[in-house]
Amino acid sequence: MPEVSIIIPAYNCAQFLKHTLDSVLTQTSSDYEIILVDDGSTDNTPEVLSPYLSKIKYIRQENAGLPSARNAGIVASSGRFIALLDGDDTWTPNKLHEQMPRFSDPEVGIVYSDFSIQYSDGRFLQSYLSQRPLAGEGYILDNYIQSRFLFPSTMVLRRECFDQFGLFDPEMLASEDVELFSRMCTQWKVALVRQQLMIRNEGGHNLTADQLKLSRYTVLAFQKFLAAIHGLSQKTVKLARQQIGVHSWYQGYAAFKAGNMAEARRRLTTSMRYDPGTTRKCLPVLLAACLPVPVLRLIRRPA
Repeated sequence: MPEVSIIIPAYNCAQFLKHTLDSVLTQTSSDYEIILVDDGSTDNTPEVLSPYLSKIKYIRQENAGLPSARNAGIVASSGRFIALLDGDDTWTPNKLHEQMPRFSDPEVGIVYSDFSIQYSDGRFLQSYLSQRPLAGEGYILDNYIQSRFLFPSTMVLRRECFDQFGLFDPEMLASEDVELFSRMCTQWKVALVRQQLMIRNEGGHNLTADQLKLSRYTVLAFQKFLAAIHGLSQKTVKLARQQIGVHSWYQGYAAFKAGNMAEARRRLTTSMRYDPGTTRKCLPVLLAACLPVPVLRLIRRPA
């Protein structure tokens, strides 16, 4: 049985896969297995993977989304620890070597690290966590709710975390990690290695570019979290509700700008219900969204 099972979901990211796999195969730690789940790619992913088939466990499934692909890899794995790595990200050679010793504390269920970002336009951010002052270690649930600094490709988790809280929700086509990791953080300590042990490729090819979709699923993630976990502190509940309020405001205003008044009214009302602190900015937009279309056009007409 390997110590670590490395789960790599991949969908139409053939251009990155060679670098991703090579970054795992050059790890200074060697007690691992690699499970790559091809989520119904339509590019040349099988061709790129061909030289690696003797070194990885390859699973191909019909396209079902990132959560389902990760779940398939976890179910097929046998390691005591689960390391997550998206198919378009890469690790530094010392990643596992730096992270695994932190599990000497039996209360630690998750170890994550800082990371760098390579943008498609050529920009490079050396340290992501330098912009996240709330990132830390220990029992970090409240900080995580506010800042969401746990990124899957930086993380190694005890298998017991999944045994206790289950797998990723396949209905969550974004922010599925927020929903699951928030639940895990209610019971498990988190450890942080402050080195940049992962490089994230970010651009139009990944979900980060679709901020509105990401925002909608962030709301759903925290709604599911609040419904699933009982006995949370008043502070934790308030912080989660504030996140729902802020993201619902963003969606409502975007819907208003797009002319979808019914959606705007629904999202803005949700925002004020979960976080009364958004009322001052929500209410004027909500009132405008209730006006008849001819009146609204008249108000918007340039002088």
